[in-house]
Amino acid sequence: MNLAERDSWIAYVGWADNNGSIWGQYNRLVDYLFESYPTTKRRFDEISIPFLHTISHGIELGLKENINFFMEYAQTVSLTNFERLVDLEKSHELDKLADEFKIYYYRLHKQLGLDKDEKLEFTKYYDFLIDLIEILDRSAETYRYATKIDKDGNILKASIDRQKKIDFLQVKVLYEKVNILLIGAPNSIGRFTDFIDYQRANPKYSGGKGFLYCQRLHYTDWFHKQLIIDLDEKFTKVKDNLWFDPDTRENYEIQILKDDMYIIAVDPRTR
Repeated sequence: MNLAERDSWIAYVGWADNNGSIWGQYNRLVDYLFESYPTTKRRFDEISIPFLHTISHGIELGLKENINFFMEYAQTVSLTNFERLVDLEKSHELDKLADEFKIYYYRLHKQLGLDKDEKLEFTKYYDFLIDLIEILDRSAETYRYATKIDKDGNILKASIDRQKKIDFLQVKVLYEKVNILLIGAPNSIGRFTDFIDYQRANPKYSGGKGFLYCQRLHYTDWFHKQLIIDLDEKFTKVKDNLWFDPDTRENYEIQILKDDMYIIAVDPRTR
């Protein structure tokens, strides 16, 4: 074993200091097992319980991260399935978390004036999430302990029905769809939430229409110059730092804030 190989065994676990990072690790583990375990020719029975726990907890983290993200931008911040935010954070009930996730997405969809197609796309993938949650049928104890007990240690019931059977190929297909939903939902509104971030950081800015041409871009001097060239070629240049898109009939300008660039849709009458 050489030094590089030996070093790969060292994990800097303290670097995963937020739930988004931990969610990413759960996703990588699930992807790895679905890709690699079938090559062993062994049955999924041998790893089914901890694997289902990993899948379930990954979805739980993804839902909570999305809800927290949506709450940053929603004008109405109230919970439907939980009395307090801490109750949501402590919950393992995927059905309630999924419903809260949907409610907040719909709120933002209406608030930001998104088009109907984006909502239809969300709904299509949300249905895959519900299908997977129904298969997992997971509570706080499921896939962690064999039984559910009361506060005195008395067994209330088995955590998993003895006749329960799960098709892991079906779970794999659904999990991939759910991942598209959980990663794609916040990105689908990123042009709008990035504008909100810019406006909050620069409250004196005016004339923006509430969205960007694309999500924010990392600023470098070279990239900024190249971006101007690209916009000159793609759109009609109205004047310095103002372009007209003949397809959407929108006007755009570039604004730079710290290490980011924003291609902002603007009202040309203000420029």
